[in-house]
Amino acid sequence: MIRENENANYTLQAEPGTRNSKRLPIVQRIDLSLNRSMYFMEKSLDIGISIFNVFDRNNISHRSYNLFVDPFITTDVIMLGFTPTVSIQLGF
Repeated sequence: MIRENENANYTLQAEPGTRNSKRLPIVQRIDLSLNRSMYFMEKSLDIGISIFNVFDRNNISHRSYNLFVDPFITTDVIMLGFTPTVSIQLGF
């Protein structure tokens, strides 16, 4: 627990309880990527497609804390959802 003392300084205090009971939920994510290398007009050409978070799960990345209000506010920061990406690289 984070507490504010009389000098407006914040201190971390341990709470009795089960060890690691405040952990974030397990992250479940699958990413896919396909790449193809070839030559085009005597130049190397790499083409790729990738998908981040194929099953579009709402995973918590981390928690953000606003310590400027009393009581302080905790906000879960969510990872990106389903994110497709296409790439093309031409080498000279």
